[in-house]
Amino acid sequence: MNNSNVITFGKNYKLKGSLSKPRGMDVSELRVGVIILGMGIAEVRMARQLKRLGLLVMQVRLIGDSETFNNPAAQRAIYDATGIERIQEAMDYLDENFGIKQFFLMGTCGGANVSLNTTVQDPRVVGLIPINLHFNELLTQDVVIKQKLRSGKQWKKSIGRLFSGKLKTKWLRRYLMAKLKRSSQSEVVEQWDWHKDMVVPVNLDERLEALTERGVNILMIYAQSEDSLTYLKKTYDTALEKLAAGGRFTLKVIETDTHVFSTDEVSATILNDIVNDWFENRVKALA
Repeated sequence: MNNSNVITFGKNYKLKGSLSKPRGMDVSELRVGVIILGMGIAEVRMARQLKRLGLLVMQVRLIGDSETFNNPAAQRAIYDATGIERIQEAMDYLDENFGIKQFFLMGTCGGANVSLNTTVQDPRVVGLIPINLHFNELLTQDVVIKQKLRSGKQWKKSIGRLFSGKLKTKWLRRYLMAKLKRSSQSEVVEQWDWHKDMVVPVNLDERLEALTERGVNILMIYAQSEDSLTYLKKTYDTALEKLAAGGRFTLKVIETDTHVFSTDEVSATILNDIVNDWFENRVKALA
């Protein structure tokens, strides 16, 4: 991102953003804004593509202080405590400066969680793109490790390593810990450090259905290697198929082991193509 394009804003929090405005369009012509949480290569490409569709795009860093932003524990704590309010400040900025009243939100991992919860609370959001939406490990590990235990390929691999002296039992230990700590989603909400803006809502299928009934378009994207995807399909597969049939919900899985798409050129390109195609089919209806 070009530093000359960076703006600092926010009434209650110090936020950083970068604006991509469609060329040749007057501010009064803008109807829909896109807020992308992140300033990596994939996000920069998305901003460039989406502005060509007549959308005002803001890439946002919800924590303006670089030292705090680069501290994972501090970042998660802030996202959980005030993530929704920070995204709403970004929406307020675009409303006050450009008259934007409707928004699409896009974020990855924890940013996806906060974007989802903001969408649930704020009716200004008409579109949501959660990428690698994160379920807590207390929920995912029991499902994931059970799959590995059922896998003949995994057992064969482990036996081979046993005889070669290279057996690593990390995955088995994770399964035993998951059994000891086995918790329901509602219990995780009560027990885990994330209890507010970062937590995936209990009964996710019902929340997503309510959003689609409100008119929100949702594009959910996962890397195929994500444990959270395994849990999502195990828990909500039937409900998600029903939602997809309604036309406002789409689930896309990208064949990659990459968690952050900006770190992989091929995955970033695939991600951008999926997002661009999805937007092209929806922007006209919002014009």
